[in-house]
Amino acid sequence: MMKKLVLLSLVVSSVAFAGDPPKGGAAGAPAPGPADAKKMMAPPPGGDAKPPGPPQEIADMAKGMSGTWKCVGKADVMGTMQDIKGTVTHKSDLDGWWINTTINGTMAKGSMKNQMFTTYDAAAKKWYRVSANSHGGHAVSWGTAAGTKVSWEGDAHWGGKDLKIRGSEEMVSPKEAHIVGEMSDDGGKTWKPDHDVTCKK
Repeated sequence: MMKKLVLLSLVVSSVAFAGDPPKGGAAGAPAPGPADAKKMMAPPPGGDAKPPGPPQEIADMAKGMSGTWKCVGKADVMGTMQDIKGTVTHKSDLDGWWINTTINGTMAKGSMKNQMFTTYDAAAKKWYRVSANSHGGHAVSWGTAAGTKVSWEGDAHWGGKDLKIRGSEEMVSPKEAHIVGEMSDDGGKTWKPDHDVTCKK
């Protein structure tokens, strides 16, 4: 509506300040009429089009991951692989554009919480993720899907160090997922395990 009002004001102003044009208009052109004003007020093609919604891949993944999962496995804690267990919940968020994941884990020497947001770029055909944990760590990563498996790689800042990270998440069945990850503190020259966890619901 505002766009139409602005265009209408321009039309009115052009008529008000142009004076009385000679018959036939400038250079013999016909004077603007109602039909011309209507054309000028029309929004440009696609101007009022509804923006596209989130890619279907996000809804599909959110549906498959929905609910609460119980997880057990091992994870690196201050340089030592320790037994870990916990719960993971996923839900669609931010108008369907992101999957919001909450992780609560416990181990012999403490606990950890992790929050992740995952989305999908349909043009690039890649998944993207940002995460932060209760120990001050944060990461960004991107993933490619092949069948029921998504392979990830990215950059993280954990334990005061800048790291390269990589791993995968595989749906073994609709109620079981296997999640593994590695990290590198020398720019990807060498890698060591970060976590190996199985989650079920």
